[in-house]
Amino acid sequence: MKNRIYFITFPIIVFLLASCQQRLYFPDRANTPGLTQAMEGKATITLKPQTKPSDTSTQEDVNFGTGIDLAFAPMNNWGVIASYRQIINKKIVKGGNVFDNLDERFNGIYNGTYWELGNGLFTTYGSRGKAEIYAGYGNGSMSRKNVDNANLDFDTRYHRFFIQPALGMTHEDKFSLTLGFRVAVTDFYNFNATDPNLKYNIDGTNNDFTKSANYYIEPFLNMDIGYKYAKANIQIGATKQFNYLTVGFSPYLSFGLVFHFLPKYFKL
Repeated sequence: MKNRIYFITFPIIVFLLASCQQRLYFPDRANTPGLTQAMEGKATITLKPQTKPSDTSTQEDVNFGTGIDLAFAPMNNWGVIASYRQIINKKIVKGGNVFDNLDERFNGIYNGTYWELGNGLFTTYGSRGKAEIYAGYGNGSMSRKNVDNANLDFDTRYHRFFIQPALGMTHEDKFSLTLGFRVAVTDFYNFNATDPNLKYNIDGTNNDFTKSANYYIEPFLNMDIGYKYAKANIQIGATKQFNYLTVGFSPYLSFGLVFHFLPKYFKL
């Protein structure tokens, strides 16, 4: 009974803390397909809860960031992945969460897009085990309109390099569980702001933050459950940044649908 309670409440806690996020990079799901054989493919369509501006100053509604994950195994033990993400009217408000100690430099409404490509190796072991490691490159954009001070508006782009190992298990094409982590390096560039000095003080160090790399570790737990061609997906995870742009431990929750292709599904 105790295990069931933890299983139910942990995603709820993650959702409640979702506003405690990074301010220049927002944590998002890992594309961890759990491929097991040649010619296998997966397409995952996901939603990530986030807040959006409300019609009143005292309330916040929930909208969703969207995502697409694709994966395919051209041959045994080799997989390729591709992903696309959107941040849509993500609202950050000073004092909006008891875990937040941010100041007005981070207030605002954020929008952005991100794509990534990667490839890696996978294998199976025993009757149900699987393992994988992927690495790749991504590129994204981020813009912010500050709710209190127009001089703090900005837009920027960023490069992102990542590597992500994971272990998991499958059961009769009905259930898949994967646990792993991603290590990523992000570099910001083409930073444009209403106040040209913003890039020197947005992180509180008086240094140009676009001149330094930013390092993250991002653990995740991914679960698919359903039958053959289509499964429900849920992923929970978090981001912890190593250097000065961090605002702490930033969890996320996403959910969606996985469309699964295996050659044996179409054999007559």
